[in-house]
Amino acid sequence: MIIGVAGLPGAGKTTVSRLLGEAGFRVYSMGDIVRRRAAELGMSTDEASVYLRITRGARAVVVDLINEMEEGNAVVEGLRSVDELDALRERFNSVFLIYVASSMGVRFSRLKNRGRPDDPRSPSDLIARDYRELKFGLAELISRADRIILNDDGLESLRESVRNIIQAIV
Repeated sequence: MIIGVAGLPGAGKTTVSRLLGEAGFRVYSMGDIVRRRAAELGMSTDEASVYLRITRGARAVVVDLINEMEEGNAVVEGLRSVDELDALRERFNSVFLIYVASSMGVRFSRLKNRGRPDDPRSPSDLIARDYRELKFGLAELISRADRIILNDDGLESLRESVRNIIQAIV
């Protein structure tokens, strides 16, 4: 079983993936691939993300990730488009998509506290980043989600949502 995790920046994709990892799933991050390629190319992660998809196609990042994956239960954190989801579904028999949603205010607060160099410094920066993410195809991906988690109520609520999903699909 492959579980894809999607959502806007700061929604809680990494936390959901970590919780799934604690339940025995191997966790693979699309963002790790992009950050690695960005370092190789001497670009910011935002620039590398756009560059890879323009020069190598919409599936560029997920193809690199699939090539690193081992067989068995796994989580793919950070899907951005239906093309990426379709690439997983073409390679693996069973793919379940979770979309993690959270309000903009909560997401901005989380991103400020996270402290990655590419995190937005203002709400307007977050809006611009959201726009780029949605333009990649995230808006269409939402409609393909098997389950949507609203993540505004804290870790225990999120943990319960993830536990319920695992019980329903495994």
